Amino acid sequence: MDTLSRDQKEEMAITFAVLLLQQEQIKITPDKLKKVLDAADVSVEPYWFKLFTNYAEENDISALLSGAPTVVSGPVGQQETQQETEVKEDEKPEVQDDEPPKKSSSAFSSDGGGIGLGLFD
Repeated sequence: MDTLSRDQKEEMAITFAVLLLQQEQIKITPDKLKKVLDAADVSVEPYWFKLFTNYAEENDISALLSGAPTVVSGPVGQQETQQETEVKEDEKPEVQDDEPPKKSSSAFSSDGGGIGLGLFD
């Protein structure tokens, strides 16, 4: 613990408080987090309480702990779960070893198309 910065120690303390409240199935609020840390005689900067409360309100902590699928961030409208991503990767066609890779028609190829620099062949 001596190698951790003050912020890291505070983050770890508030994380343990969140986990404790979650385990006891108590709604996570700034006041309850403060009570847990006060009981442990740990002080943290006040912003941690609201930060972790907001996170707990927006995310299912029990699902996070159980390893349930999480949302993979991406451009708006293109979010999908991690399981869906894995399924899509499994659906990709396999390239056979004796088949040469297909050349892409990049604007930067040297096959006569594009500017012909051949930098990205």
